[in-house]
This record gives sequence, structure tokens and C-alpha cells, in this order.
Amino acid sequence: MKHQSTFLASSALAAVLAMTPAVANEPAFDFISAQYQETRVSQVDLDGYELNLSTSITEDYFFRLSHSNQSANQFDFDLTKLGFGYKHYVQLDTVAYGGAGLVRSRAKFNSLSNSDSGFNVFVGARHKMSHNLELGIEAEYIDVGDDDDFVIHLQGRYWVAPNFSLVGGYAFANDDRWSFGVAFHF
Repeated sequence: MKHQSTFLASSALAAVLAMTPAVANEPAFDFISAQYQETRVSQVDLDGYELNLSTSITEDYFFRLSHSNQSANQFDFDLTKLGFGYKHYVQLDTVAYGGAGLVRSRAKFNSLSNSDSGFNVFVGARHKMSHNLELGIEAEYIDVGDDDDFVIHLQGRYWVAPNFSLVGGYAFANDDRWSFGVAFHF
């Protein structure tokens, strides 16, 4: 009985270890992250946070939701995005993806507030450089109200544990934004 239990436990461990490299080599699409971000607009620094949820719906389709808030002095800005995308594996460690979604923004200055809705379209690529390092680039077009913007996002992710990574990014358009945070992968 003891040998049979040891054999079953060893077999289960071997099966898990055999699956780990395949999962570890794929770029991440299933995570929750929290990031600090800073944006430089007209010589003013806006500080704030960004929360992200990304999850695969099927092997090829994914859903993502993000909310960011930045403020300076009496100015406050919120941006919420809800989107769906399609991912295509070029190789096991490289994926190209694209999608679209809805965007809602709110700007507040003192007691004045303005909200608007729109859409975004995005296309990008991610590559797993090693088992613990992933790099990515994304181009995004955002149209909200009377404003539209084209943003390039550079992204990096470094795994410190199987389910946790440090994330960082830089985005540029009419302003520069950098971010740094943590992510939990599921």
C-alpha cells in the first residue's frame, strides 16, 4: 500500500512537472495586476494607479478590463476600458493579438466633472524571452468623445514566482506614461 501511494504521488508530481514548461513558455493572458503609474502632461505630473484583469475565454479569445485613476492638484482623471481580443500563437513563446472594446473616461476639476464614452482598437505582440521574462509591444487607437489618440505601449513582465510577476511599462503618444506593479497569474 505504501509503495502504491508513493508511486501515485510520484506519477502526479511527474505529470505536473511535465506540463509546467509548456505553460511557462506561453505569454501571459490570465492575470490580475495593480500598478502605480505616472503621466507627464504639459510639464505636470499626474500620479495614480491602474488595475487590470485579463482572462482567456477560449484558447484563442480573451477578455480584458482595466481601470486607471490619475490626479494632480485639483484635477482627477479616470479611464475604464472593457475589451475582447483574438490571440494567434506564432510560436509557443510568441503571440500576436488584436481586439477592440469600449472606453469610458471621466475628468474632474474642483467641482466640475465631464464624462464621455468611446471605443478602442488594439494590436500587439508578446514574446517570452525566457521562462521568467516576457516583453511586449502594443499599438492602440482610442476615440472618446471629440478626442482621439494613438498610443504605443512597451511592456515587460518578470516572474518572481510561478504565480507572481513584476510588471512594468512605458507608453507614449501626446504624453509619456510609465508604470510599475505586480501581477497574480491564474
